[in-house]
Amino acid sequence: MLFRSCTRSVSAGKTCTVSVAFAPTVAGTIPGTLSIVSTGSTTAKTVALSGTAVAGTVTGSVTPSSLTFASTTVGATSAAQTVTVRNTGTLSLTVSSVTLSGTNAAAFAQTNTCTKALASNATCTVSVTFKPTVSGAATATLSIASNATGSPFSVALSGTAVAATTSYTLTPTALTFASQSVGTTSVVQNVVVKNTGTTSLTRSEEHTSELQPLAYLVCRLLL
Repeated sequence: MLFRSCTRSVSAGKTCTVSVAFAPTVAGTIPGTLSIVSTGSTTAKTVALSGTAVAGTVTGSVTPSSLTFASTTVGATSAAQTVTVRNTGTLSLTVSSVTLSGTNAAAFAQTNTCTKALASNATCTVSVTFKPTVSGAATATLSIASNATGSPFSVALSGTAVAATTSYTLTPTALTFASQSVGTTSVVQNVVVKNTGTTSLTRSEEHTSELQPLAYLVCRLLL
């Protein structure tokens, strides 16, 4: 590729510049010659050119190679964990699909930002969550397909699902009321119900309400 500023006559003792760039279209060592002919001369002066072209690469990496989710209650959704896809090559990397497979693939879910081509060293992310429907160990594989060498990339997924538990405590466990005249109402005393389980706790009264895990309910008891 030639860029030249020698478009006008050059006065004695002056200079002009010819800039040359190398833009190969095939790999290999490529020779060339720059020829310069001035007015009043029939002999060209030459500059030997040489360049080496290397093929572009499409390579990528995925980190981490595995995700492990802590114990998660059946029916609950874990915090998301992130997988990073990076273009480690010199040409654009395009992710064509992100899929989940394996024995317990339905227990995991993913969203991703890998919707556009990645320039060299650019990244995109895949967020994975664990939402089990049955208790026990769960495994699956996250697969990321692209035009990179070695595609698809795989990430091993594992998690442990624990059954929901229903339990609660009452504080205090006994109430004592002072002597009270018949036909009158005492001062209210409270019993606090604390949900110590991992699922919602429902109390049956005239009005039914749910207690989320670790939430409190103040029951007003009248004598």
